[in-house]
Amino acid sequence: MLSESPAEALFPSVTRRRVLEQLYVRGFVGSASELARATGLSARAVSRELQGLERHGLVVSRARGSADRVEASQRRALGRHLEALFKSGPNRRVDSVELRGSLRAWGAPLAGVRPRKADTLETTLVEALDLARRDASVLVVLPAVVARNARHVDWERLRRAAREQKVKAELGLVLELASRLAGSLDVRAEARSLVDRRRRGFRAFPEAGDRFALALAKARSPSPALRWGFWMNLSEASFQNAWAASGATVLER
Repeated sequence: MLSESPAEALFPSVTRRRVLEQLYVRGFVGSASELARATGLSARAVSRELQGLERHGLVVSRARGSADRVEASQRRALGRHLEALFKSGPNRRVDSVELRGSLRAWGAPLAGVRPRKADTLETTLVEALDLARRDASVLVVLPAVVARNARHVDWERLRRAAREQKVKAELGLVLELASRLAGSLDVRAEARSLVDRRRRGFRAFPEAGDRFALALAKARSPSPALRWGFWMNLSEASFQNAWAASGATVLER
């Protein structure tokens, strides 16, 4: 099990961690509704969190057209400390920006990211599965990455890494979704090899920021997620859209 990071110790609230990370590490600037989509949280939870952060001077809100745009405050020293905090800890083996660049290089439809392969495909996928626990925008592109690169995967290496990092069920779900996108029986067989009949119970994937987000995940979970023991506030159409955005219609050779 990956140990608790400094950010998790200081900010037990999943909602607060996700909002601060988007603002201070990824440089998010946009509306509250856009921030909610970026974090995978409910608009209500993000709005409430932003109000509290703005009272403490951590967020500034500027009127822009018909909607306010939120961004990190201009306290540069504080920003540097928060960025360092969110990038530290054993569960941050790869910087999130670097990891996104690697995913982009492997075919993920991630806008605003410079493609650069920072590691092998297998390591990139396992690291991304860990980040996807907190970031829906990463989770939604992973099946497309697998489907595009299925012929190049070292499956034994990928399974071993997933077991070591405790993301075997998450990998199984992503492989099943990838097999459905590309109609691949081979990828489906790899997914089935990860089934663990001993596994019981459900958990939110990505993590639910509050009880409202958890309720949405329970209500909207697609059938593949339920089969793997996850509640997920992402429809299969979301993964299909990412697949289409990647420009792929068949498995790459």
